[in-house]
Amino acid sequence: MERYGFKDNVFTLLNHHQTNIVVTGLIAVVSIYVTLSSLFDKNLIHPLTIDNETVAFDANTPTSIEEQSLWMAAQGYMYSAMSLFILWFFAMIAGKILALLHLPPLLGMLLVGIAFRNIEFLDGLLNINPFWVMILQKIAFGLILVRCGVGLDPVVLRKSFCLIGTLGILSTLAEVIAIVFAAYFLFDVSLKIAILFGFILAATSPAVTVPTMIDIQNKRLGAEKGVPTVVLASASIDNLLSITAFSVAAAVIFTRADDISYTLARTPIEIAMGALLGILAGLLLRQYPRYDVQYVHFYRAALLTLVSLAFLFGTLAIHCDIAGPISIFFLSVVAAIRWKIDNEKSSGPEEKFFKLSWDLVFLPFLFALIGLAFALNLTWAIMTVGLAVLCIGIVVRIVAAFILVSCTHFNVKEQLFVSLCYIPKATVQAALVPMIIQYGAHVLEYETDAKLIVSTCILSILLTAPIGQLIIQLLAPCLLKSTNVKPVPVLNFDTSYIASNNDNRLHLRIGPLTPNGNDVHAAVDDAEAIPAPLTYKEMNESSYEEERNSRLKQLRTTLQKRTYLYEQHDSRF
Repeated sequence: MERYGFKDNVFTLLNHHQTNIVVTGLIAVVSIYVTLSSLFDKNLIHPLTIDNETVAFDANTPTSIEEQSLWMAAQGYMYSAMSLFILWFFAMIAGKILALLHLPPLLGMLLVGIAFRNIEFLDGLLNINPFWVMILQKIAFGLILVRCGVGLDPVVLRKSFCLIGTLGILSTLAEVIAIVFAAYFLFDVSLKIAILFGFILAATSPAVTVPTMIDIQNKRLGAEKGVPTVVLASASIDNLLSITAFSVAAAVIFTRADDISYTLARTPIEIAMGALLGILAGLLLRQYPRYDVQYVHFYRAALLTLVSLAFLFGTLAIHCDIAGPISIFFLSVVAAIRWKIDNEKSSGPEEKFFKLSWDLVFLPFLFALIGLAFALNLTWAIMTVGLAVLCIGIVVRIVAAFILVSCTHFNVKEQLFVSLCYIPKATVQAALVPMIIQYGAHVLEYETDAKLIVSTCILSILLTAPIGQLIIQLLAPCLLKSTNVKPVPVLNFDTSYIASNNDNRLHLRIGPLTPNGNDVHAAVDDAEAIPAPLTYKEMNESSYEEERNSRLKQLRTTLQKRTYLYEQHDSRF
């Protein structure tokens, strides 16, 4: 009896949902690890060692020198690939552990990167090609913009367009002004660097805000008034404004005087061209592929990914850094507005694809690489100044956002929630800080101020990203009202008649007539009246009943199976 109970317990443990997920993940990770180690000819026990094997090169011939360069480059690529895999693996583990503790996963991923950089025996173990780091960070930023555009609710976007624009622009400018004044008047930072400081630090992190708001929207918290969509759209405008203004300010500050007029002239043209290009591409993806093509959601997600990557890296190649993010955002918004209404599944499969890509790949990479780039050698003076500037900016942003939404249809709880959603900082800061480091290295007079900006951005990522996400996740169920899911009207291109409570379609019937001219089917028509089309409320109730009956049927089947197994078990003993 005890032996059978032990077997039964082991069987139950192995078939548990969480255990099954862990074992599945381990199988995948071990398979990838063995594959990479085998392909790159690395030691399974210690793959991050460079082999001391030598190739017989003849230094007097050009071909041997070329072969030696290729061999060294291949070793560098293989080492970078193994380093990225190990960094991703530990970042995923740390993220899962913190998620089980009800803490933001990105905090664990960030700490993994910091550990590999600042712990003595781990420092230098990973060696990743800087070009690969730049590519991954750019793709992650583009994916954030795509998710934000696809996740917007077009109905709320139309209703609250003025509110979204006001929050995205005015509240951001209020924080920028507060940071500039605090840095310049209180801490004697040069005015030029203070302006850059303001636009870097004021940007809300889409890496925190976008996934959190989409999760809240999926739970239908505040969805009736469109709170998640307002925050999503305004945060996107916030980022676009910060990136654009920073690029313009940096170009003006660090370029020669004779090039300033050219930079100022091309910026609005670049913004307009990026928006126009994104809108045109979005209109194109509305039609291609057609809504009735098999695997249409896969094709749409793949095309949106490819076109976004083309815009992102294409604009970088022609040195139009501002146009890329703008075109990606408008592309996603315009395409998704049509995708949400032309099929029964709306844009759900596309959103799920981008969510999985973010959660499993780019979220751990982005924050682990951010942590890997930061060395914790901060002094108390720099930390004090940085925290003071950061807190002043956040407080002004919360007050400004609360005032801006106080005159809207939101209640006090929703106003408070919206004003607190702009606390997290991470993504834009991590993307723009390397530019500040580069500028400070080339211009000696800005070197000290540049170090202050970098240190403050480190603190903002470490503190506001996890704390801001926790605040949003904890307060959303308390401050936002949950609403039932409403059916989304779906366009049906196979029918063309005006919706009405009564059937208003034209019905033609050909049949023999009686001698007096009456249709022989008149009596049948009276008996077989065509039912009126269902309203949205009736459709919602009908779908609910179908889902309820389906789940009850599954439950009955499960109970019958369990009852049979218990009877078999009792019969054995």
